[in-house]
Order: sequence, then structure tokens, then C-alpha cells
Amino acid sequence: AINNSIGFCEKVGHGTLFLDEVGELSLSSQKKLLYLLEEKKYCQVGSRDPKRFQGRIIAATNLSLVKLVSEGRFRKDLYYRLCTFQIDMPPLRENKKLIDELIRILIRKYKNESMNVHFSLSKDCRDFFNQYHWPGNIRELKSCLQYLIYSYNNEVRLTQLPKWLESPKETIIYNDLSFHSAKSIFEKKLLISALNKYN
Repeated sequence: AINNSIGFCEKVGHGTLFLDEVGELSLSSQKKLLYLLEEKKYCQVGSRDPKRFQGRIIAATNLSLVKLVSEGRFRKDLYYRLCTFQIDMPPLRENKKLIDELIRILIRKYKNESMNVHFSLSKDCRDFFNQYHWPGNIRELKSCLQYLIYSYNNEVRLTQLPKWLESPKETIIYNDLSFHSAKSIFEKKLLISALNKYN
């Protein structure tokens, strides 16, 4: 470091430092984070003089930290230090009520931003959204609605959904199938995709 700069630990003051995707940290960074949590101290880049950390820390990950610990990719002592208060967020597909509420909130937000007052979703689209498995969770739902609201200024039909969403006919609720049925459907889709790709 050739000049002083205020880092996140100093900038946060008495507030909250949010660490997203903490499961992706390298082991050396995990060691530094553990020091911060245990000692409430940190060092600026290039400095040997520790400073006092006065804020709180919230960490998030979409990975299983328990699995990473068992694989030696996440420090056990850091895991136990982080999981004092743990909130598990189920995937979007497991919370149908949340999908409806998010759609309502996001449509209102993006309609205001785009001044698109005539936009709406057809019942077929809403039904599809409730049945779709949303592999990308909330980010995928947000991207989809943003695309639709900035592309159409009327009631959107199923045929107008973005191409990167799976076709409504291809959407399968795997929870309702046996393992062998779900595996068979998946293999068929994979083979068809490969045949189409390589002609």
C-alpha cells in the first residue's frame, strides 16, 4: 500500500459489515476473519498496528458450510464463531407465498422505475411463475421481471417470457415424481439438448 485508504472495517464504524458468499473465502482470508471476530481487531493493508473493530458482522453463503468444514475447505473454528445466530433461507421454489409477494413488490418497483404503467402479467404467466423451480432463486425472478417490464407495455403472455427460462411444457415438479421417473426425464432432456447442440 503506497497511501492510506479507509477500508470496510474502519468505514463501518458502529454499523454492520455484511460479508456475502463467505463460503468462497480462501483459508488465509478465513484466518483473518477469525482474528477479526475473536479479537475485534484488524490491520490496515501494509500496517502492523492493529485497530479496534467496533461494528457487527453478518455473513451469508449459498454453500453448506458444514460440508465445506468436513472437506477441509472451511475452518471449523470460524464456522462455530459465525453460526451464533443462524437463519436458513429456503429456496424460492419451496415458498410459493413468497413468490406471489415478491412478484407484486418487484412489479411495482420496476413499473415506477420504467414509468411503464400499463404492464401486467397474465394469469398463465403467474401460474407458470408459481410452478417454475427458479434455479437462480430471487436473482432469476428479478431479472425475469425486469426484462419483461422493460420490454412490454401491456399484459404479458407465456410466449413472451424470456428464452432463458425453461419452456412451461418442460417445467417439472420433481418433488411429485419417483427418483427413477425424475432421472429418466432429466436424462431425456440432457440427450435431446446434446443432439440439438451437435446436430
